[in-house]
Amino acid sequence: MILAASRQEESAPVHPQAVDADVTELHRATEAKTGAEALTVCSILTNRSDGQIRAIALAYEHKYRRALETVIRNDFAGHMEDALVRMVRTGADKAMRDAIALEECMSGPGTKDERLTTRIVAVHWDRAHAGQVRGAYKHRYKKDLISRIRGETSGDYERILVAMME
Repeated sequence: MILAASRQEESAPVHPQAVDADVTELHRATEAKTGAEALTVCSILTNRSDGQIRAIALAYEHKYRRALETVIRNDFAGHMEDALVRMVRTGADKAMRDAIALEECMSGPGTKDERLTTRIVAVHWDRAHAGQVRGAYKHRYKKDLISRIRGETSGDYERILVAMME
């Protein structure tokens, strides 16, 4: 599916009827039955643009009173769960997706340094996006991202990561 490169362009319009059909199909393939139909869920999410996924996630929550991300977490596991959740987060809010990914690198025992470095480097290339990530992090975790990075790192490593995020 993903390798077929048949994903909608970001400029593709969001048609309410198509969104509603996708929401109904996602519900049928997940919560409406025992055992999720992975192929159906993957087909929908891999072939829609970020704007369409955002509309689908909002419509799903409005119609069924459950976040699509929560449904995916309950019905899938492992790498499939991770990939599908990332697709939904990317469509819904890229800045929040990156804020959550950064916190996951720093939460729990020990910092996952290689992941943290990779994610910060990726975020820092787009200064406007980096600012949005800092704002999303503050909104979700009620603390400053730069302060959190300083608390998890030290020395030259700390200085370079902080410099990239400022």
